[in-house]
This record gives sequence, C-alpha cells and structure tokens, in this order.
Amino acid sequence: VMASLSLSSRAKELNPKKYFLHPGLLDSSIYIALLLLGAKNKEGLGTSSYLPIFYEKVNVYSNVNDDCVCLVGLRPETNLKSTIVEIDVKFFDKQGNLILEMVGVKLKKVNIAQFGNLEKSKSAVSSISVS
Repeated sequence: VMASLSLSSRAKELNPKKYFLHPGLLDSSIYIALLLLGAKNKEGLGTSSYLPIFYEKVNVYSNVNDDCVCLVGLRPETNLKSTIVEIDVKFFDKQGNLILEMVGVKLKKVNIAQFGNLEKSKSAVSSISVS
C-alpha cells in the first residue's frame, strides 16, 4: 500500500526537524499496515489490531520530518493467519528519493477488548491519502 502523508500544522509548529523520523509519521506507517492487514474498517478498528514488537533493521538516509510518501508491504513469508506478521516500510521524499526504510517490522495481533475503553487521540498527521 502506498500513501501520501502530511504533518498537521500543529505538528509542524513543534519543530519536527529535531526528529530523524517524526513520531506521527512512524505511527501513520503502522496505521497504513493496519489497512493492509484488514484490521481497520470504515467504522474504526475491528475487534483486533496489531502492535509493533520488533524492527529487524532501520536504514536512515535523510530525516523524515515533512510531507512524504510511505510504501508498506507484507514480507513474502508472512502468513496472515499467524498472530505475528512481518512488513517492510519505506519513506520517500517529495522528489521520490528513498529517505528511510524499516525492514522486517514484526507486528503482533492483539485483542482490542483487553485494553478496555480506548479514547481517540489527536493525530500529528493531518492527512493520509492511500492508493
């Protein structure tokens, strides 16, 4: 799944340049993975979701702290029926240059009910356009 990510104006005011990878953009890449895995629907989260538990390798070529394109893909060996799935994530700048890649990100399937009543938090990302 490829998505265009934009930081909110509030997040841009808080000096995003101090990050190698802005936390809002990192969170959004996992959100995109949820769409890919079918853990998110139009009404919100289903009964389960996925949490990142391991990053095999992170290669940083430039800071990811501005509008960018994110590409999220399942690893070929991933079994969608497993409780742990593996993805790769790549961030590209507006010119199409690879600026950061996360290889072998392991996500663990969890039952949302075990977390109780979750409140929605404000996102640092103002828009996600998925294609």
